[in-house]
Amino acid sequence: MALTALDTGSPRAAAGGALFLVSDSLLALEKFAGIQLPAHEGLVMATYTSAQALLALPRHPEPGRRGG
Repeated sequence: MALTALDTGSPRAAAGGALFLVSDSLLALEKFAGIQLPAHEGLVMATYTSAQALLALPRHPEPGRRGG
């Protein structure tokens, strides 16, 4: 996901992909290494929802172009 988002050329998509990578890494640390950071669940949800928002929100239309 992170590499695909980076390949789009969109800084917003790249940031969203990076946040997904962080979210998944936090989950992997807990599941496979038994490491749980303080406020772990909050960090996972914050990075996950931020990633979703960055990837799902529409891009701003180019000046002079109409949407639709």
